[in-house]
Amino acid sequence: MKKHSTTPSLKGIARHAIVLAAIVLAGQVMAACLRDDEEVDYTQYNDLYVSHAALGLLPRYLHTTAKDGSDSIYKTTVSAASAYPLTIDHLANRIYNADSLPQGVDAEKIIFSTFNVSQGMLALEMIGRTDEATGEPVDTAYSTTDSIDFAQGPRRFNLYGLDGTSRRTYTVDIRIHREAVDSLTWRHLSAADWQPGAMDRGAHGNAYTLDDSIAFTLSAGTMLCAVGDAAPQPDAMEEENAGELPDANLTWQESPNRADALTKQVILYGTVQRDTLESRVWRRNVDTTGKTPHRWEYLPATFENRYPAPPLHHATLLRYDGGLLLTGIDSQGLVRIKYSDDGGRIWRNHAILQLPEELRQRRAATLEAGIDAYHNLWLLIDGTDTWYGRAHSVAWEEEQKIFLRSPRRTR
Repeated sequence: MKKHSTTPSLKGIARHAIVLAAIVLAGQVMAACLRDDEEVDYTQYNDLYVSHAALGLLPRYLHTTAKDGSDSIYKTTVSAASAYPLTIDHLANRIYNADSLPQGVDAEKIIFSTFNVSQGMLALEMIGRTDEATGEPVDTAYSTTDSIDFAQGPRRFNLYGLDGTSRRTYTVDIRIHREAVDSLTWRHLSAADWQPGAMDRGAHGNAYTLDDSIAFTLSAGTMLCAVGDAAPQPDAMEEENAGELPDANLTWQESPNRADALTKQVILYGTVQRDTLESRVWRRNVDTTGKTPHRWEYLPATFENRYPAPPLHHATLLRYDGGLLLTGIDSQGLVRIKYSDDGGRIWRNHAILQLPEELRQRRAATLEAGIDAYHNLWLLIDGTDTWYGRAHSVAWEEEQKIFLRSPRRTR
């Protein structure tokens, strides 16, 4: 950050004193010009807030590898004002970028193109500087021509009112990704690291319950449904495909429905043994209001669909990255992972989350899978080997961008 003269607080600096003196002088001059019968209302506005803030042009350093294998660094810039807008939370007095800046942005040289305040003066608290007499942090007048060091974490900005007593403090946090958007990390852990209670492991077997109120059961080739405490009844389905219900490796999952928040989707995956092992995928919409009836829909592996669900043993369906992740072991004993973002019809490789080289030829007898609270994939192979896969951009948390004031309580 550029060097500035510092003081214990802006209330003591000469600049602030001059402003206050000017206000008082203006009031005296105004009063001298008024007749005795004239009245003037003086209003001192002390509503302090940051009205708008935006990042500026930021330096970014990237690594590249030459043909000879040597590593080099080159500098570029990021125009962050529109690409990475700042969120101002006036309730918590916080300012931050909900979408983190890309990896490589220099945290020591952050520049704001705009930092507007309602009134008064703006100051930045210095790092590790306190007033000897009061012990309070020392701050200095701030302008958008200054570059600020955020490498050690969030910084505090103080707004001082023109009345000489009002003050409001905002904590400003500039987030920068430490990981590349398309990066992937796999770790090989021990069996002791497998914590099944701390993750979503999907549903297995011949029964699945949605929202603790609608129970589906696959029994003797018939799909049953029970709502609440009612007795199970045969559920509606495509009669011409009723013989295609799976009977082994059954796994269920709720699939996100982007079109209608009141409608949920239940996906059933399983296999049947014909000449070879074959996969079966069924899907049912559920209207949570109970107004619209739906039936089970069979999603066959047609000639037009070049990416059907593979037939897998020890299969597990998991919610992941806005879609569904299917894990299991194929007929050759190899671990497989497939991803669907259309509700179970098309299954491709995920754009980022793919098996590491050590697992692509690894043969397994059993497989368990789960997704933890941070959207990372866990695999337990043969009950002994634990693998942890993290697609970094999928695991990044989303910040709240809109804040609404709670309604006032009335008695």
